[in-house]
Amino acid sequence: MAKDSVRRGKTIRTDVFLALSLAAAAFIFANSLLNGEESAMVSSGVGEAVEPILRPAIESASNGPVDEETYSYFVRKIAHFLEFFALGAALALLSREIYGSSRPPGLYMPLFFSLAVAVADELIQSFTGRSSMVADVALDFAGAVCGIALVSLIRFALERIMKRQAVK
Repeated sequence: MAKDSVRRGKTIRTDVFLALSLAAAAFIFANSLLNGEESAMVSSGVGEAVEPILRPAIESASNGPVDEETYSYFVRKIAHFLEFFALGAALALLSREIYGSSRPPGLYMPLFFSLAVAVADELIQSFTGRSSMVADVALDFAGAVCGIALVSLIRFALERIMKRQAVK
């Protein structure tokens, strides 16, 4: 009876993490399908919403005021990084449920799928009249790697804490 409960919990977690991974990829692809004008409008709206926090940070890092074009550029790049950060984190959680470990092969799956989504994202953008750049693939993949790394570090730390408590 207890094993069925544990198995059911694992299945639910796997389904949730799969749904989160698919939702993140769908969100990324939906944004890729926007043409340049639509994408600029979305970025502008996001930029306005986060401007009180983000603009001072960008200007501090730039050692002075930035024009609207530069600010918009940073908003788009940060948004891409964060989208892929979320994808990487969701894939890392899913991989952990499937493989039971943060070590290979459990680490390869989220890396592979994150890179595949990043490449597909740029390919889709090329069909919408927007630029498609290898540098963007690298930025997207870096976001995913950071998400994967954060989840892996948190899980590692939690496992160490639980092992220490079990010994006591």
